[in-house]
Amino acid sequence: MNVSKNDFVERYNNRAIDVNRARENQNISEGVGNHIARADTNRDGRVQGRDELEGLFNRLDNYDSNGSYHSIAVRDANGQKNALGRVLDGLDQSTVAATQTRTEPRTINRPRPGSVDATRSTAGMSESQRFDHYRNLIEANGGEFKTGPNQRNIVSLRRETDADVNGGNGRYDDTTAMLWTDSQGRQHVREYTSNTEPSARYRGSIGVDANGDGRKDQGRLPEGFYEYRTGHSSSLGRVLRPTQNTNAERDTNHDGLFNDGVMASAGQSMLFHAGGRNMTGSAGCQTMSPEVYNQFWSDLNSNGNPGNIGYTLINM
Repeated sequence: MNVSKNDFVERYNNRAIDVNRARENQNISEGVGNHIARADTNRDGRVQGRDELEGLFNRLDNYDSNGSYHSIAVRDANGQKNALGRVLDGLDQSTVAATQTRTEPRTINRPRPGSVDATRSTAGMSESQRFDHYRNLIEANGGEFKTGPNQRNIVSLRRETDADVNGGNGRYDDTTAMLWTDSQGRQHVREYTSNTEPSARYRGSIGVDANGDGRKDQGRLPEGFYEYRTGHSSSLGRVLRPTQNTNAERDTNHDGLFNDGVMASAGQSMLFHAGGRNMTGSAGCQTMSPEVYNQFWSDLNSNGNPGNIGYTLINM
C-alpha cells in the first residue's frame, strides 16, 4: 500500500504534528524525529500547512524504496506495516489542533537548520572544535549522531559538480569527515578528500531508466541520513554498503547535473569504495583515491568492527 504526497497532506488537513510529541513517540526513531523537526520551518513546534507537510513528506521519502518520489510505501509485500507505516502511526498519535496564527517557538533540543555553516573551513580548529562543528552539522541536517564507544559517524559535504568535469572522469572535490568517541571518552575526527557524484564515463552504461525514455539515467544519493555497514565486493574489494534500499536523484536529460526532480530506487548499490588516481571511478558511489581510501578504511576499523555507521550527506 502506498500513500501519495497529496494523501499525506490531506491526512493532516486542519491538524498539526506536534514536534516534541512525535520525537517522543516509540514508533519514530531519533533520525526521523530530526527530519520532523527540520520540516518545522517557522520553528513554532508544529508541522502544519501544505508547505511544511510536503517538506516532511519529501524527507520521509528518503527512507522509501518504492521508486517514486510521489508516494511512499507503508506496507510490505505481505501486507504488514513497514517502518514508514509505523512512522505514520506515530505521526497520527502526535497531532493537535492546527493553529491559524504563529505561536511562540517551543524549546527543541536541536541545532537550527542553516545555523551551522557547512562552508566554514576547519583549518586552525582543534580536534575538539572540529568534533563539535561536524556533530552540529550532522544534527542540523537530520542526521542521527551515534554516541556509543567507537561508534562511527560519517558526514560528507558535497560541492555540486558537473559529471562531465575532467573529461568525464570526475573530480575529488568533496569533503568527508569521520567522528567517534573511544572507550576512554576521547573525541576523534579524521577528514578526507572525496567524491559523492557519478562521472560521465559511466553515462548510458550504468543506471536505471527513471523516466521511461529507453536510456539509463545516472544517479546520486540525495542529501540526508543513511546507515552503512562494512562489506566486500568481488570487483571493488572493501566497501561500505547501505543497510537498506535507497533512492537516488536521476539525471534524466543527461546534462551531468541533478536538477531534474526525478528519483528512482538504487537498491543498495550506492557504496563507499576506492576510486582511481586520475578518475573518481564513481557511477554514483562515494569514492576516494586509493591512498585516501586505505587511510579511511584503516581509521574506520581501528577499534574493531564499527557496526552500523551513520552517514549524513549535505549539499553545500
